[in-house]
Amino acid sequence: MAQVSVVSVNEENLKFFLPIISEEEQEAFRQGGRQGLGAVRDGMACGVLLFQYDGASIQIQYLAVSDSERRKGIGTILVDRLCRLADRDATPIFLDFFVEGDAEEDERVDFFESLYCFSCSRDSDGDHGNAYYVSVDQLKNSVLKQHAGRERTGLSKFYDRSTYKQRAILKKVGVSTAIIGEADTAVRQLCCFIGKEEDPLAAVFFQYDANPGVFQLTYLWAQRGKDAVLLRLLALVYDIMFEGGAASIPEIKGIRMTAVRQEAERMIAYLFPKKKQMGTCFSAVWDIGDFPLPQNSYLESEIESKDM
Repeated sequence: MAQVSVVSVNEENLKFFLPIISEEEQEAFRQGGRQGLGAVRDGMACGVLLFQYDGASIQIQYLAVSDSERRKGIGTILVDRLCRLADRDATPIFLDFFVEGDAEEDERVDFFESLYCFSCSRDSDGDHGNAYYVSVDQLKNSVLKQHAGRERTGLSKFYDRSTYKQRAILKKVGVSTAIIGEADTAVRQLCCFIGKEEDPLAAVFFQYDANPGVFQLTYLWAQRGKDAVLLRLLALVYDIMFEGGAASIPEIKGIRMTAVRQEAERMIAYLFPKKKQMGTCFSAVWDIGDFPLPQNSYLESEIESKDM
């Protein structure tokens, strides 16, 4: 069997790898911010790994292998090459992903657990957690109903601020635009914060889910010790949803949410005790200095300098 060559994926050779890259990732790559490595055997593209580098760490965004080359070590080769590139300046590598249903049946968990140089698990410190679904009936009958209907003093709409001020607020609450995404016009009124722009006390962000009538609570945050402020903020958002505060918001059937911190996990458990668990968030982290493969175990072709 011919050995595998690894090449840098760029605008010039991207079309060569398109059959094994999802349309969503193709668009993200063209918009910039993504870099990639591609695997080639016998002149045919057989695997691709896309990642982001923010100056401090590398986040794997996409890993795929062509059907005919699966179970032949192509994914391991691509991850190995990325680790060797990152090892030059000890750059951390990680991957966050969501698993619906039984994690034991998810290929991503199996793959990264099989790489002795990666640690793959739910984060015991609460940086990654569980995903939940709350029906509209559970939402309407939650603790929030008891706190709704109060004066909206101190409530500020995130998207009423300029782009510059939005970025400043996101920096303060510790989240990036990649996490909160670009909120649909229908739910922008629900993206709110309490406090000053330079010192927000609590913030909440929503997106409109792909499923009609389902909202996605993308980020929930409060300063340490400000859980009461966060509860008040959520009650005010509840008021906007159900008490005639925003007629343009579509009918709500339910909300999907992920507890990404222990504080959020506790808040969700308090508000929605009958919530339905939809899945689990995992994180795979490279153990710097270790590699999936022995040196020179495959054909190492020349790769352009690490453009980071």
